[in-house]
Amino acid sequence: MAAGLGNEEIAARLMTGRRTPETHAARVLAQLALSSRSQLAAWSHARRTPPFLTG
Repeated sequence: MAAGLGNEEIAARLMTGRRTPETHAARVLAQLALSSRSQLAAWSHARRTPPFLTG
């Protein structure tokens, strides 16, 4: 989701049904108290490790 993929694209990559990514997304949003996928993408982006710390 953080990469901007839709449910159908995620399902195709994971070889699952379309509802599986929808269900997981809803659970993640609820656990993080977020209300949209764009908020989740921003949340994920803000918590990425800077490249200079991974080498």
